[in-house]
Amino acid sequence: MPQGITALTRPGGVLRARESPKEAYGRVRQRFHWLFNNPAYLNYLSEWKRIRDKQLCFLGEFLDFDEERQGMKRDRGVDDGEAWRACLVFAGGMASNAVPQSIQWFKLQFANEELEGDWAARVNLDARLELLSRVLNGSNFYNAAHNAFLELPFGQAPVGLFEDAERGLFFENYPIGSYAYDVDGRGRPNCFAVRRRLNAYQLRQRFGEDSLPDSARNALKTGNGLRQSFDVCWLVERNQDYDFNKLGSEFQEWASYYWLDKGDDGFIRASGFRDFPVAIARYQVIGFQSYGLGPGWYADSDARMLYRLLKEAFSNMSLFTHPPLQAPAGTDVDYSPGAVSRLGNVGKVEALFNVAPIFQQLLEVASGVRDKINRAYNVNLFTMLDQEDLRTTGRTAFELNLRNQEKLQQLGPVTERLNSEFLSAIIERSYAILERHGLFPPFALGDEFQDEDISIEYLSPLVQAQKMAGTNSMNALFSLVAGVAQFVPETGKLMDWEVFVRTFAEKVGADAKLLKSPEVYRAELQALAQQAAQAAQVQQEAALAPAAEQYTNATKNVLEMSREGNPALESLLGAIGSG
Repeated sequence: MPQGITALTRPGGVLRARESPKEAYGRVRQRFHWLFNNPAYLNYLSEWKRIRDKQLCFLGEFLDFDEERQGMKRDRGVDDGEAWRACLVFAGGMASNAVPQSIQWFKLQFANEELEGDWAARVNLDARLELLSRVLNGSNFYNAAHNAFLELPFGQAPVGLFEDAERGLFFENYPIGSYAYDVDGRGRPNCFAVRRRLNAYQLRQRFGEDSLPDSARNALKTGNGLRQSFDVCWLVERNQDYDFNKLGSEFQEWASYYWLDKGDDGFIRASGFRDFPVAIARYQVIGFQSYGLGPGWYADSDARMLYRLLKEAFSNMSLFTHPPLQAPAGTDVDYSPGAVSRLGNVGKVEALFNVAPIFQQLLEVASGVRDKINRAYNVNLFTMLDQEDLRTTGRTAFELNLRNQEKLQQLGPVTERLNSEFLSAIIERSYAILERHGLFPPFALGDEFQDEDISIEYLSPLVQAQKMAGTNSMNALFSLVAGVAQFVPETGKLMDWEVFVRTFAEKVGADAKLLKSPEVYRAELQALAQQAAQAAQVQQEAALAPAAEQYTNATKNVLEMSREGNPALESLLGAIGSG
């Protein structure tokens, strides 16, 4: 479904009397504290920690929880890495099928369909699309998108979008555990908070030394800028003092505040944004909840089951290969391989009890649980060619294409949400930034298109798989008409072939330049019809030419004979002339 870009920012928001810096600092800190400590968030937090520790151990940034584990190998508590491997496949598959860098995965078009026929405006919009694509390619967008898809199994993955003097745009990922947010009555994020740990040098690079509190400046002066870290808080919310008619960052629609978590030194920076600077990708949202659910949630029970099965299997294997033994009292037994223990004439060393070797059966059950984990992460959707039934039996290219479309369609609801909430927010803000800096070429016909809304149409493989489902009925209709037309040729005239081809091209996302415009196509049809009529007339004249020539020759012969004095012929010609 196309998403929209509003070419001209429109006024809105609520105006209230400005509060003092001290009042704003207290209010912002209070809301920040509530976002990270309300009961709903704490419930999500406990689940995120468990998913991280048991499945996705290399992700997340829980400052208080991870402080003592800095630099430690994070997967020591994970007994099997199936979920992490599945997450890697999921992230790679989503990145290559939702935002493939190698192809144009979205296009811009006028929301008013009548303007799409204006060739000059269409060329200008294509030039804007090309510039926007170049800026995204030159930034770290695709790396940030892949990192976001790595975090998406937690349920959501936010990405910040900021202007950058070197690369135009800069994208920043926020790992799970470092952020909290709230949504409005329509489920749209209206407040976002982050807590990150930076050393003094990083603070100076980001905010400037003059903006830092005394504790950070002292760390820089004493040479402890690398060793001493600070928890930096950031909150962005709808601005209470928003005024469309006033200039300055303090009057922008979204207010932004930075400060240090410990201490009471006020804001490091207070500024604003015209657009909400964070795009949040959510996998699935239940009801009116702020946070989403993702593959990590759905695989949680199976991951715990896999842990128990492997624990039991390895315990059984260890007991079977090294069972507890009983030996005569006072006997020294050497348990090393090939060793000989002399027990005398009485007693023997034997197993204390018999252990049934059931570890093979347990490992088979664990294999089925692994398959469930992979399905929760949609691995089967992105590794179709590697599946066992395809490797052994083989499939035709046409069947593989149909199976691929069928599987990718299962991500339809996820794709729609990612397009509408995540990718559209990134494209709209990127477009707005470039437009505000005057980087787009002006429309050739003046300002009549400046206030027109521009829609976004997605062309990624995930979207195309859904669109291709609409072509199945068209393919069936074409096969039916083609088959019947072999016996009843008039049946082919039932189809409006121009409409059929254009509709099919639209559904498969073919470039509009591949088809001629309706005006050009009909003009060419008319020219061809005129050429055919002229050719038919020439052919008819050519067919009548021999008879006309014979008639002319006969008339000439008659006249010559009359001049030679043939009485009968002269009498006949005289009678014809008089009649």
